[in-house]
Amino acid sequence: TLFMGGETYKVSMKDVFCANRNKVVEHLRSSSSVTAGLKAGVIYLTGGPSETRYDSDHEPLFRQESYFWYLTGVKEPDCSVCISVATGETTLFIPNLPADYATIMGRIKSRDEWKLHYEVDHVEFTENVESYLEGLLSDSEDSNTKLLLLHGKNTDSDKFYEPPADMVNGKLSSSVDTTTLFPILADCRVVKSKAELGLLQHVSEVTSFAHAYTMRNMKPGMMEYQGESLFRHYCYY
Repeated sequence: TLFMGGETYKVSMKDVFCANRNKVVEHLRSSSSVTAGLKAGVIYLTGGPSETRYDSDHEPLFRQESYFWYLTGVKEPDCSVCISVATGETTLFIPNLPADYATIMGRIKSRDEWKLHYEVDHVEFTENVESYLEGLLSDSEDSNTKLLLLHGKNTDSDKFYEPPADMVNGKLSSSVDTTTLFPILADCRVVKSKAELGLLQHVSEVTSFAHAYTMRNMKPGMMEYQGESLFRHYCYY
């Protein structure tokens, strides 16, 4: 269960993110337009990268990439995931952090801790992604097994979700499919489960209460940034 403590709303990994993965693979398996090689394929997505503000060492507040979040619930940057369409088996790839990372950022979680927390089948380091995927594809009984990458346009922002270039142009390029996954995954995200609706209701209520709290506490002469501070305080608290 994902939670921060106290009375924070609890999000079940099983009811939300594991269910989302199952939903996507079921759609891929049952779609009449999906070939056998795709139904035996492997989904691969990358999460959001860690960033700094231009050339400084300042790290902006990280927000996970939405499709990756939908399938994993992973909050940390620099991760990726692969999911077997045939079995639903999920492998999370995490950064292999150096020991001195702990000096500033705290204790480094073990792979077993990641596995338990995010309820995945396997956890590997991101440095092993290519060889791991290569092994999955070569072990498949279907010689036409495909690596399904996400590529598509967001119709609101007009921006594209781009697949990782090292997969499209690398050793696995002959196995890559970039057309099948996007419409199916995007369609799955449209229809919400009961658990997702509960979470959406919760965050909508918090937002509404935060607006009311801000209005109750604004006084003549206060500035907009002070109103924003009240709003954010209520939501975070």
